Amino acid sequence: MDALRRASAILFFTLGSIMLTLLIFRQAALIAILDLPMIFFSLVYGGLALLTGGGKKPSTIAISIVGLFLLVLFVLFLWLNFSFPHQVTVPV
Repeated sequence: MDALRRASAILFFTLGSIMLTLLIFRQAALIAILDLPMIFFSLVYGGLALLTGGGKKPSTIAISIVGLFLLVLFVLFLWLNFSFPHQVTVPV
């Protein structure tokens, strides 16, 4: 679980810095592509931080509850992303 936490932390901070750069340079088309991976890795990183923050091994029930909650949250973000069409305007 520690390797997964490290990998998700690296991907979270890498995608976060890319998103910040895209926000600074106003590249809305690329932000629309990277928003769901950023949300996914932030949920994985946050969930693993919750589970491993106590220092002792988390129980199966805690893993199931946190995992189910984060899965529902990600499905909600998927629904919000694809149900409301957004228009990306690129200045010419």
